[in-house]
Amino acid sequence: MLCNGPVYWKTKGAAIAATSSTESELVGMVKAGNEMIYLLNVMRAIGTITDEKRDEVLFADNTAAITMAHSCACSARTKHLGLLVAKAHHLETEERIKFKYIETKDQLADIMTKPVSKGVMIHILPLILKTV
Repeated sequence: MLCNGPVYWKTKGAAIAATSSTESELVGMVKAGNEMIYLLNVMRAIGTITDEKRDEVLFADNTAAITMAHSCACSARTKHLGLLVAKAHHLETEERIKFKYIETKDQLADIMTKPVSKGVMIHILPLILKTV
């Protein structure tokens, strides 16, 4: 969000079938992180952002994916995710993107990236509007 409005959002069918919600979330975190780096570089180039030292936050609703990105560790069951985990860890340590947990019910991005129920819409809209 920038000036209380979405700057970028994308929804697309998965190119590969994820075997778990953790894998799916890691793919999303890495793709969003890469897009975030691009947009931050553009914003720095045009002078919108002048603070080079600040950390940016990317919210995710899967604690296992966030923990794996923080620790850069895979178990025997998740060793096939090694490259994704390494990239997520790199985004966090080198690119200064911090992955933080947010409850699924408070995930503002859901309203633009997937069909949501009326109840979710009623809960999320005031959260978006209060930032205006």
